[in-house]
Amino acid sequence: SIRILIPPLSMTRKKTAATNVPLNIALLAVGRRGCLFLSRLAPADFPHMKRMAIAGAGRPLSTLAADVKIEIAERGRGSAAEVIIEHRTAIVAALGQADMVIALGNVSNSEVAEQTAAVADLVQTTGVLFCFIGALPFAFEGLRVAQTAEKNVALLKEKTDAAFVLSSDAILARSILAKDALTSVDRFVAEYVRALTELIRSVGLVNVDFNDIKSTMCHAGTAYFYTARGPLSEAYKLTEDALRGGYMDSVDFAAYERILYVLYG
Repeated sequence: SIRILIPPLSMTRKKTAATNVPLNIALLAVGRRGCLFLSRLAPADFPHMKRMAIAGAGRPLSTLAADVKIEIAERGRGSAAEVIIEHRTAIVAALGQADMVIALGNVSNSEVAEQTAAVADLVQTTGVLFCFIGALPFAFEGLRVAQTAEKNVALLKEKTDAAFVLSSDAILARSILAKDALTSVDRFVAEYVRALTELIRSVGLVNVDFNDIKSTMCHAGTAYFYTARGPLSEAYKLTEDALRGGYMDSVDFAAYERILYVLYG
């Protein structure tokens, strides 16, 4: 299969050998929707990855399988950044030693976006690669929700190393029933996490290590990631399928200069 990871800025260096160093990857759920995303990622499928959640009291935080849970105050009890600073010791202890943090959350929720940005500010000072995966609201949710999400995505692109934002409408277009669309979005977010961590932990026919991932994603702002599967003899066609397919939001390839292209056999 072919994995393509494309953030804007500059070309990655060529690799001749991969360094086989164990990686410390943490999955971070922020808010209720983030917890729902993380609940779709079974701990058994992500061994040796720390699972952390930051959310309000009650479900789904109370029932989530996670190594660290931080219950935060309800809305109105201080700014989002202040809430994170209040728990900075626990957050840095849980995430500060990670090589990479993958945060999951709802881009339509400004409080979640601000909390995620505040966590990124805390842990990036330790050299952690911090990325975010989420999905835009559906068009039928209205202009106000869309504008809020657009503002939040801009914040996440600024504060995280890379933000992967899926288009819920693209997923809806391929869903048979509208009522299944939300579940489909949750599933696709989970699949993006699975594919990204698989890319980082696997060694391809063209060897890739974490330094390649980090140099590609660090300070990228926005990023595109997609997978295509098929015989190696059809590599060119698979690459075209990967670039044209997927559910990412507003992919403008003219603005992308840095490409990590991985072959798996």
